[in-house]
Amino acid sequence: MEEFFRQGDRERERGLEISPMCDKHSASVESSQHCPHCPQVGFIDFVAQPLWEAWAELVHPDGREMLRALRDNRDWFWRRAPHGPGPGP
Repeated sequence: MEEFFRQGDRERERGLEISPMCDKHSASVESSQHCPHCPQVGFIDFVAQPLWEAWAELVHPDGREMLRALRDNRDWFWRRAPHGPGPGP
């Protein structure tokens, strides 16, 4: 996470919009320090999901099962976080 935070600090210094998962002062990052499952959810949302969605379009329909498994994994991590049982944002 420190590498992400350094990136966010550089963006802040330059007056740029801070990239997802790079703002060490955001509520979601601060709460993730106390929740071992929150960084995984963020990684899936901002990195894995967009990557696999693009890949799934290339191998359609075989990519559907991969995306379903990714959503199941994300939901599994989300349910174990202290904020509640739903699938989240």
